[in-house]
Amino acid sequence: MASEHSAQKAFLAFAGVHPSLRLFRNNRGAMVRESAGGSKRGFVRYGLGEGASDVIGFRKCEVADEYVARFVAIEFKPPGWKFPARPPKPGASKATWKAYMRLVMQREFIEDVTAAGGLAGFARSLDEAREIVGV
Repeated sequence: MASEHSAQKAFLAFAGVHPSLRLFRNNRGAMVRESAGGSKRGFVRYGLGEGASDVIGFRKCEVADEYVARFVAIEFKPPGWKFPARPPKPGASKATWKAYMRLVMQREFIEDVTAAGGLAGFARSLDEAREIVGV
């Protein structure tokens, strides 16, 4: 069975040779930064932030004999994944709630992108990702 990572990798390879797609892996995370002397420490976050999709970029589309760019955001999930039908039960672990809230933020990001005219969604395979961007 293909993994979430392999579907994402296959889609980015496909997008790399498709003339209308310009997509990037949105690496998100944080790191501790130290000053040159090592005395001051800081926390640096990178990526588009909480809820932003795994792959972002744009698709070039022709509209009335002109080209426009549509924003693309795709969140990859493992094969067979489905959004939870309901929140965790009261008393569920902190980790369970954190994972659920991450999914909610991802869904909200996707909804915001589509509401603004972009192409976005959850994809569990290369075919689903291609369907989202319409190629």
